[in-house]
Amino acid sequence: MCGRFTRYLPWSEIVQLYRLTLDYEINKNTAPAYNIAPTVEVAFVTASDNGNHKLREGCWWL
Repeated sequence: MCGRFTRYLPWSEIVQLYRLTLDYEINKNTAPAYNIAPTVEVAFVTASDNGNHKLREGCWWL
């Protein structure tokens, strides 16, 4: 098993779900991905220092 996953939500729904507010977060507009494999760059949401959500990017690993 190689640890693949799917991101099926449109970007507009991700922005609403996590209440993203910065311009680069809102305007990213990444298409859904149905076969995200290890070593692929993906966007992910974390908590920032002030408790709000923050968009980051990184490489998906096993």
